[in-house]
Amino acid sequence: MDVRSATRREPTEAESVRFKFGLRIPTEDGQFLSATAYLPKSDGPVPAIVELNPYTSDSRHDDGVFYAARGFAFVIVDAIGRGDSEGEYFGFIRDGQDGFDTIEWVAEQPWCDGQVGMHGSSYTGWNQWRVLGELPPSLKTIVPAGAPMGALDQPRGGIPSLYGLVYATATLGRAPHWEAFRETGAWHDLLHEAWLANRSEAAVREQIGFPSDPYEGMEDQIYPGNPWMEFLIPSDEALRDTDVSVLSITGMYDDSQLGALYHHQRFAANAGEATRARSHLLIGPWDHYGTETGEPRVGELRFGPAAEVDLRELRAEWYRYTMKGGEKPALLTDPVVYYQTGDEEWRGGASLEEISGKVQPYFLGSGSGSGDGPLGEPAGEAGERPGL
Repeated sequence: MDVRSATRREPTEAESVRFKFGLRIPTEDGQFLSATAYLPKSDGPVPAIVELNPYTSDSRHDDGVFYAARGFAFVIVDAIGRGDSEGEYFGFIRDGQDGFDTIEWVAEQPWCDGQVGMHGSSYTGWNQWRVLGELPPSLKTIVPAGAPMGALDQPRGGIPSLYGLVYATATLGRAPHWEAFRETGAWHDLLHEAWLANRSEAAVREQIGFPSDPYEGMEDQIYPGNPWMEFLIPSDEALRDTDVSVLSITGMYDDSQLGALYHHQRFAANAGEATRARSHLLIGPWDHYGTETGEPRVGELRFGPAAEVDLRELRAEWYRYTMKGGEKPALLTDPVVYYQTGDEEWRGGASLEEISGKVQPYFLGSGSGSGDGPLGEPAGEAGERPGL
């Protein structure tokens, strides 16, 4: 009897990729960061893409396979104190110098051609700006998506947010806790219960076994202009000196839009003309998660066909453009590109100020006194409010 195995299948992208686990990257203070590299199965060195990530290296496995299959080395690095990296985790504070050390170490590896770009969203969007501020010589581009900014959006206005307690689940200890982090209903119930009982965040932390908040007491220190901020953003001088091309991404419904625009405006105000000319701001019809995926919907809102942008593929085109001499992504027609809902089309402008139009204040009137007053423009004498 003729017996044959039925194992025919389409090859996966991962089969075109080589993995290098357990890489040890030395830092300035003698501690080591742990990293995983995804490399194309090809001869010769290639440009590298780096993400310095507090969520452990496995969280970016899909990205590693995607970019390596397209001819880049992708290096995901556990932040200090997370995963298999040494030291104690304390978000953002170490990322600048650790990022510098990582970029230059990667650039010297035999599988890298000396060019390095950065990747990431949210926390790993913000820390790209911080690494840029250290001016690593081998850094060619950053692509920060949904990059928040302390005191502007997280926490907004310096007001503590109980979301910080939920977020702590994602960076608790060394192991990932994503399944617990995603239990949105349970967290809402816990926080609501704490609010009704007038329990402090510290009491809730103790109740569920979390360590004390490492940022406790800093709420009044995290604001633009405070010297403490030097750990979180590049200096004006560094922005003037950089020649790194930037593709900054945010969304109209992005929780971190204020921060993303703040970073962009500082860059636009300080960077040299040639550097600005190679950089873009992209504002899509996305929420915070959508700034990573490009999914053309927010809750029950659905946008037109033009809104369907594969942001991972767009990033790959950007890395080819900035590090391989490829064509610039066709969507990036202007320094600032944004999606106009209603008309359902992409538009562009020379600057954020140009596309923003005028600022129009509106004031809430008293109405009938039942909380249903009108929202309108001021009327009559200066300072007079509608309905008053």
